[in-house]
Amino acid sequence: MLNAARFSVPMEVQRSRHETGGIAIHYLGQVGFLLQHRGLSVVIDPYLTDSVDRLEGFPSGFWVRSYPPPVSPCSLQGIDLVLCTHDHLDHTDPETLLGIAAASPGCRFAAPKASAEAMLRAGIDAGRIDVLNEGLPYSFRELLVEPVAAAHEEYETDIEGRHRFLGYLLHWDEITLFHAGDTVITPRLSETLSKHAIHVAFLPINGGDDARRKLGIVGNMNAAEAVALAVQQRFGLLVPTHYDLYPNNGAALAGFAASLETHPVADRPKFKAFQPGERIVYRKPDRQRPLAIIVGAGKTGRGFLPRMLGRETYEVAFVERSPERVRQLNEDGGFTIHFFGGARSPWRVERVNATLAGSEEALEWMSRAEIILTAIGEENVSGLGADFASVLDRRQAQGRPKLRVLVCENGASPAASLREAFAGRPEEIQIAEAAIFCSTIELPGTRLDIQSEACDELPYDSGRMEDFRAVGGMKPVSDFPTLLLRKIYTYNCLSASIAYLGAYKGYQWYADAAQDAEIGQVLDRIAGPLNDAIAKTFHIDIEEQRRFSDAALRKFRDQNIRDEVARNARNVIRKLGANDRLVAPSRLILDNGGCIDALALTIAAALLYKASSEKQLLAMLEAEPVDNVFCRISDCAPDSPLAKAVLHCYRLLNNRFKNPLLEVLEEVPHHEHNRAGS
Repeated sequence: MLNAARFSVPMEVQRSRHETGGIAIHYLGQVGFLLQHRGLSVVIDPYLTDSVDRLEGFPSGFWVRSYPPPVSPCSLQGIDLVLCTHDHLDHTDPETLLGIAAASPGCRFAAPKASAEAMLRAGIDAGRIDVLNEGLPYSFRELLVEPVAAAHEEYETDIEGRHRFLGYLLHWDEITLFHAGDTVITPRLSETLSKHAIHVAFLPINGGDDARRKLGIVGNMNAAEAVALAVQQRFGLLVPTHYDLYPNNGAALAGFAASLETHPVADRPKFKAFQPGERIVYRKPDRQRPLAIIVGAGKTGRGFLPRMLGRETYEVAFVERSPERVRQLNEDGGFTIHFFGGARSPWRVERVNATLAGSEEALEWMSRAEIILTAIGEENVSGLGADFASVLDRRQAQGRPKLRVLVCENGASPAASLREAFAGRPEEIQIAEAAIFCSTIELPGTRLDIQSEACDELPYDSGRMEDFRAVGGMKPVSDFPTLLLRKIYTYNCLSASIAYLGAYKGYQWYADAAQDAEIGQVLDRIAGPLNDAIAKTFHIDIEEQRRFSDAALRKFRDQNIRDEVARNARNVIRKLGANDRLVAPSRLILDNGGCIDALALTIAAALLYKASSEKQLLAMLEAEPVDNVFCRISDCAPDSPLAKAVLHCYRLLNNRFKNPLLEVLEEVPHHEHNRAGS
């Protein structure tokens, strides 16, 4: 056994604890590192004994350390957090961890379940241990840790779905590090990493072979694979690991260097091969990130889209029509996104800038942008045409590349007007649509903070942005028009139904209305024929569509999402449009021979929505009969089955206000369902 007491902490370790200019990185050997920044000290996979040398079941002399530990466990004082990636002895070493636990009594330990159990067996107090798993971000002071599933040749999970092997993405003061632990490269890992701009990546390079597998030693990526991953992902700095401590399960640096030589010089990543105990300070390179403009700093614009762009990929700026909101954004410089029910740690959006829509500054910003996202409401998208025309003229004069515009609005085809306006300039602009599934509301008592659903994907039409490299939560979808229509006809249809039926019954809170038993029965009578019609029309498996619909209803009934009925019910005229969320699904049901009575009831309740915000609708109803108003808004013929059913329900609801909904449905005459005149 090693006499660890003869090793001491180098003086620079104590000095580095308060490093502010960057992140101090100390190499502890094998895959172990000590990271320090702004008074926080984090150790990953420390192995500082000869425990592996004493393993049984291997040929004599198979495990022999090549060098002594550069520091003793008991000398690691002031450690705040220890992260272990898995339960193998050179990653979760009980002797090392017990020494750190004693030297740093305030230290916490975080690891996958199997590793955490090894810590418990070693004698570390359960109150100091946090169990980690993929999909559950872990916040520790100013550090955010994102566990990433690792495949130590294969992915392994227990019966509860907990991964045995993890890597960690560490987001720390605008620097992102990735410690892979032990893993091979999989498409799943590559896709996860592609969503982040990674500054420093610690990757194993020892590979694997049959000789080692026969001894029970599972493998990792090799040097060539690690370099290829670094090239593909454009890591800022590549740090090879798992190569120098045990020759029988390591790799030669010469092979790593040779792998670098196989790539063009311009593509080769910067790398650092540490000596045991060596320390460097990593400082984020000064580089100008590409600019992303979000047009509209409302709830979706602030509370969802910045997350979809990733933490480090873009500089984010807002173009907003409200002078007051522009002032607040520029004064505060940022805001916080909180998640309903505390589903995860808050996400802080920092260093944002904002300018007034239509201003010279806004045009100048957009002329420099790599991508523009809109979150202003479908009805306002066409109004961007004049500004975009000016922006394209400026970009052409400046020799800038093609502008990409992502229209993130609720609607069946929200980008149609813009695409038509710029059909003659395909070499200068790409316009695609994205689908918003995330609910966001403003956080009461704050100026700019948002409450958001923990939704992590922004599906977009990859067919219209073929050469765009998705970042953050952006998810390319090839058959996007079908997804968007399914979303409008399912999510938006059911959402509007809850809002208008809830308003009719006097509910203030949306989730309360969604949980109302009577409204629930009406929703079931909507969802049945609607799911059948969507499945037939879009050639989708009926069970898949039912799951899609059920997921929408679960979300709407979530009491953690404290949204108001009034917010979801506003803009009745738009929502009763011919191609929108209530009339279009009704016609789809009719086309497939289904019953529209429950949707007709919802539309009738919408026509009875008399909120003061609906000035145009109220004026129309004051001036002419409801029959004319509905047919004009919806483009329905007066004698169509839909118009007849809606107006019958309207009269029943209007004449006997607060009449039980199900009783009204029973009185709706069943018209012949046909396509003619519908």
